[in-house]
Amino acid sequence: MSSTNGQSTAMPGEYIDKAISCEDANDLSGAIENYVKASSLLEGSGKTVEMASIAEKIGNLYEDLSQLDQAFGFYQQALSLFKSISEHIGIARGYSNLAFILETKGDLKRATTYYENMLSIYQDLEDSSGIANAYSNLGIVRKKQGKLDEAEAFYMKALQINIDANNQAAIACQYNNLGNLHELRGQLETAEQLFNKALTINMDINSDWGQADAYNNLGMVYQKRNNAKQAMDFYQKALEINQRLSNKWGAACQCNNIAEVCVSQRQFKLSEQYYDKALALFQAIGAQPEIDEVNKNIEDLKRLESEQALS
Repeated sequence: MSSTNGQSTAMPGEYIDKAISCEDANDLSGAIENYVKASSLLEGSGKTVEMASIAEKIGNLYEDLSQLDQAFGFYQQALSLFKSISEHIGIARGYSNLAFILETKGDLKRATTYYENMLSIYQDLEDSSGIANAYSNLGIVRKKQGKLDEAEAFYMKALQINIDANNQAAIACQYNNLGNLHELRGQLETAEQLFNKALTINMDINSDWGQADAYNNLGMVYQKRNNAKQAMDFYQKALEINQRLSNKWGAACQCNNIAEVCVSQRQFKLSEQYYDKALALFQAIGAQPEIDEVNKNIEDLKRLESEQALS
């Protein structure tokens, strides 16, 4: 680092290197601080791609920290910069990033619009991987809206593209997605078959994230079969993996599911502990629909506890 007046002057690349080192050390706040410094030094340089990429990276880090409002702001900034130079892949990613935040917050209408924009760009680019990802995301939104047939159509489109591309991780993802639909319809045998297919693939490719999803989904099948022991075993496996991965969303879902099993076994104190853990995690993420669901579960639990005390 040098300057004409003899004082030390950092260059953008130096702050980027520091940011990467912070990421490697899991110091995400430090990484954000250094990326912001790098970005400020790039202002007015005409290096729009670099500035957009940094803004997107900062958004990713805030998302990892479950600070979704901050992530959304940086994703908007990145999208605007990518649009200014017609960088289509960056624009598509921008729509995807924003849509995911909106989906997590429960704004499914706006999420759909952004995912559709993403799909349109990837179709224009004839990017099959991007198209499949967009179909999958649209399927997830449709499922959350209760439109299961439409969700299935999107998942099947994504599955076929991924089979053609021999993308094993994405194939497993769609098996999980399709299994969820069958589970919601009460078609538990078909759901279990699909979840086991997903689990086998994720074990073969050593995907911890995919295995956690499959274990959680198998837990839901056994919970519906009133097999509390088997359901709890699967949920605990999923929870252990997600805690190791620092996956707050996954851990929150498992805590809520474990609490439900505890309620069915009238283990109310243990259930309360897991509901409290789930609520704290969903609040940290800012997932309002799930916060509302857990709060309702807690109210139902209190009612059951009162009834037990009176009996």
